[in-house]
Amino acid sequence: MPENLEELSDQMLADRLRDTAKRMRAAITERDALILEAGRRKQAGNPTWTQEKIAALADLSQQAVSLQLRKNQSANSGDTTE
Repeated sequence: MPENLEELSDQMLADRLRDTAKRMRAAITERDALILEAGRRKQAGNPTWTQEKIAALADLSQQAVSLQLRKNQSANSGDTTE
């Protein structure tokens, strides 16, 4: 990676932006799956996984983790209300 981003051609800049966005989407998808697994373990009674710990490890607010877990539970139960 050039130290000076100004040295990138327009095409290289576009390619890097596109590649970075793709990696970010993949990372977010993986993080979401890991949050759901931690939430599943929490629901199964594993005391290691608290909502606070999941949020801290995922670098999200507890509210965001709670919302994601609720959405997943609603999707799995067939409940379409929010």
